[in-house]
Amino acid sequence: MNYKKLTKNLLDLVIKEYIDYYNDLEDGIWTYDLSYKRISQIMTMEDSLCLVQYDEDRPVGFLMAYYMTYDDLVGLFIEEILIFKDQQRKGYGKAFMTYVQELAKKEGASMVELISVNDQAHLEFYRSLGYYKADNLVLMGKDLE
Repeated sequence: MNYKKLTKNLLDLVIKEYIDYYNDLEDGIWTYDLSYKRISQIMTMEDSLCLVQYDEDRPVGFLMAYYMTYDDLVGLFIEEILIFKDQQRKGYGKAFMTYVQELAKKEGASMVELISVNDQAHLEFYRSLGYYKADNLVLMGKDLE
Protein backbone atom coordinates (compact mmCIF):
# COMPACT_ATOMS: atom_id res chain seq x y z
CA MET A 1 0.00 0.00 0.00
CA ASN A 2 1.23 3.50 -0.71
CA TYR A 3 -0.25 6.95 -0.32
CA LYS A 4 0.13 10.11 -2.37
CA LYS A 5 -0.98 13.63 -1.73
CA LEU A 6 -4.19 14.44 -3.61
CA THR A 7 -3.19 17.01 -6.21
CA LYS A 8 -5.03 18.74 -9.02
CA ASN A 9 -3.56 16.15 -11.41
CA LEU A 10 -5.47 13.41 -9.57
CA LEU A 11 -8.74 15.32 -9.19
CA ASP A 12 -10.47 13.94 -12.29
CA LEU A 13 -9.82 10.35 -11.17
CA VAL A 14 -11.09 11.02 -7.65
CA ILE A 15 -14.13 12.96 -8.87
CA LYS A 16 -15.14 10.14 -11.24
CA GLU A 17 -14.95 7.59 -8.42
CA TYR A 18 -16.74 9.96 -6.02
CA ILE A 19 -19.65 10.40 -8.43
CA ASP A 20 -19.78 6.66 -9.24
CA TYR A 21 -19.87 5.69 -5.57
CA TYR A 22 -22.34 8.22 -4.23
CA ASN A 23 -24.70 8.27 -7.21
CA ASP A 24 -24.78 4.48 -7.70
CA LEU A 25 -24.66 3.26 -4.11
CA GLU A 26 -26.07 6.14 -2.06
CA ASP A 27 -28.67 7.58 -4.48
CA GLY A 28 -26.76 10.85 -4.73
CA ILE A 29 -27.11 13.51 -7.39
CA TRP A 30 -23.46 14.53 -7.61
CA THR A 31 -22.23 16.27 -10.75
CA TYR A 32 -18.66 16.96 -11.78
CA ASP A 33 -18.93 20.62 -10.75
CA LEU A 34 -20.42 19.86 -7.33
CA SER A 35 -17.85 17.14 -6.64
CA TYR A 36 -15.00 19.38 -7.77
CA LYS A 37 -16.16 22.15 -5.46
CA ARG A 38 -16.57 19.84 -2.44
CA ILE A 39 -13.18 18.21 -2.83
CA SER A 40 -11.39 21.47 -3.70
CA GLN A 41 -12.81 23.17 -0.60
CA ILE A 42 -11.12 20.62 1.64
CA MET A 43 -7.91 20.44 -0.43
CA THR A 44 -7.34 24.19 -0.16
CA MET A 45 -8.00 24.48 3.58
CA GLU A 46 -5.09 25.41 5.79
CA ASP A 47 -3.62 22.26 7.37
CA SER A 48 -5.56 19.91 5.09
CA LEU A 49 -4.50 16.32 4.61
CA CYS A 50 -5.86 14.86 1.37
CA LEU A 51 -4.47 11.55 0.19
CA VAL A 52 -5.02 8.93 -2.49
CA GLN A 53 -4.43 5.30 -1.53
CA TYR A 54 -2.77 2.94 -4.01
CA ASP A 55 -2.40 -0.82 -4.12
CA GLU A 56 0.77 -1.08 -6.18
CA ASP A 57 0.01 1.50 -8.91
CA ARG A 58 -3.80 1.16 -8.87
CA PRO A 59 -5.73 3.85 -6.95
CA VAL A 60 -8.24 2.29 -4.54
CA GLY A 61 -9.48 5.16 -2.37
CA PHE A 62 -9.02 8.66 -1.06
CA LEU A 63 -9.33 10.59 2.17
CA MET A 64 -9.94 14.24 3.02
CA ALA A 65 -9.04 15.53 6.47
CA TYR A 66 -7.61 18.56 8.23
CA TYR A 67 -5.77 19.34 11.42
CA MET A 68 -7.62 21.39 14.02
CA THR A 69 -5.93 23.25 16.85
CA TYR A 70 -7.58 23.48 20.25
CA ASP A 71 -6.34 25.15 23.41
CA ASP A 72 -4.82 21.94 24.74
CA LEU A 73 -4.26 19.67 21.73
CA VAL A 74 -4.17 19.21 17.98
CA GLY A 75 -6.65 16.84 16.40
CA LEU A 76 -7.20 15.48 12.93
CA PHE A 77 -10.76 15.71 11.67
CA ILE A 78 -11.52 13.20 8.92
CA GLU A 79 -14.03 14.83 6.64
CA GLU A 80 -14.39 11.85 4.34
CA ILE A 81 -12.84 8.53 3.44
CA LEU A 82 -13.95 6.75 0.31
CA ILE A 83 -12.80 3.37 -0.88
CA PHE A 84 -13.78 3.08 -4.53
CA LYS A 85 -16.88 0.96 -5.05
CA ASP A 86 -15.14 -1.94 -6.81
CA GLN A 87 -12.48 -2.05 -4.05
CA GLN A 88 -14.77 -2.32 -1.01
CA ARG A 89 -14.39 -5.07 1.61
CA LYS A 90 -10.77 -5.84 0.79
CA GLY A 91 -9.18 -4.26 3.87
CA TYR A 92 -8.27 -0.99 2.18
CA GLY A 93 -10.36 1.14 4.54
CA LYS A 94 -8.74 -0.28 7.67
CA ALA A 95 -5.28 0.04 6.12
CA PHE A 96 -5.99 3.67 5.15
CA MET A 97 -7.34 4.60 8.58
CA THR A 98 -4.37 2.94 10.31
CA TYR A 99 -1.92 4.79 8.09
CA VAL A 100 -3.64 8.14 8.67
CA GLN A 101 -3.79 7.62 12.44
CA GLU A 102 -0.05 6.87 12.53
CA LEU A 103 0.70 9.88 10.33
CA ALA A 104 -1.44 12.18 12.48
CA LYS A 105 0.32 11.01 15.63
CA LYS A 106 3.71 11.57 14.00
CA GLU A 107 2.59 15.08 13.04
CA GLY A 108 1.70 15.89 16.66
CA ALA A 109 -2.03 15.18 16.76
CA SER A 110 -3.32 13.49 19.88
CA MET A 111 -6.80 12.60 18.65
CA VAL A 112 -8.78 11.81 15.51
CA GLU A 113 -12.41 12.83 15.06
CA LEU A 114 -14.96 12.09 12.39
CA ILE A 115 -18.69 12.04 11.79
CA SER A 116 -20.04 8.70 10.64
CA VAL A 117 -23.20 7.57 8.96
CA ASN A 118 -25.38 6.14 11.71
CA ASP A 119 -25.78 2.58 10.46
CA GLN A 120 -24.51 -0.77 11.68
CA ALA A 121 -21.88 -1.25 8.97
CA HIS A 122 -20.20 2.11 9.56
CA LEU A 123 -20.39 1.85 13.35
CA GLU A 124 -18.87 -1.64 13.31
CA PHE A 125 -16.11 -0.51 10.94
CA TYR A 126 -15.06 2.39 13.15
CA ARG A 127 -15.45 0.42 16.39
CA SER A 128 -13.14 -2.24 14.97
CA LEU A 129 -10.51 0.51 14.74
CA GLY A 130 -11.05 1.63 18.34
CA TYR A 131 -13.40 4.56 17.71
CA TYR A 132 -16.26 5.28 20.09
CA LYS A 133 -19.37 7.43 20.05
CA ALA A 134 -18.67 10.77 21.70
CA ASP A 135 -21.20 11.25 24.47
CA ASN A 136 -20.38 14.92 24.98
CA LEU A 137 -21.25 16.06 21.44
CA VAL A 138 -24.47 16.14 19.45
CA LEU A 139 -24.62 16.86 15.74
CA MET A 140 -27.00 19.78 15.30
CA GLY A 141 -28.65 20.90 12.06
CA LYS A 142 -31.27 23.27 10.75
CA ASP A 143 -32.92 23.44 7.36
CA LEU A 144 -33.02 26.96 5.97
CA GLU A 145 -36.20 27.80 4.10
